[in-house]
Amino acid sequence: MRHLIAGCAFVLAACGGASTDAEEVVKSALKDPESAQFQDVRECTGDRSMVIGKVNAKNEMGGYAGFEQFIVAGGTAYFLNGDAIAYSRVLSRCIGSEPVDEA
Repeated sequence: MRHLIAGCAFVLAACGGASTDAEEVVKSALKDPESAQFQDVRECTGDRSMVIGKVNAKNEMGGYAGFEQFIVAGGTAYFLNGDAIAYSRVLSRCIGSEPVDEA
């Protein structure tokens, strides 16, 4: 399972290069970065400094794992199959809704 990848040196701007920068952040979290295939990469509607998309890459066995959704925010890659709580908080910002606090 992938976890948050912090400390990346990329700064995302709401411009054409944001998607390319986000892909580099995601690649840095993969076991085989050169195998990465991206689709549907775009700026988030709720926070245009964030990027959402899907990535497919080879796993440790050398096979492609299937496309997985990711969000890049503040130089950190969050994966749908990673830390579910962190991903849901980032997703809320990405789509422009506030997370619900659990009591």
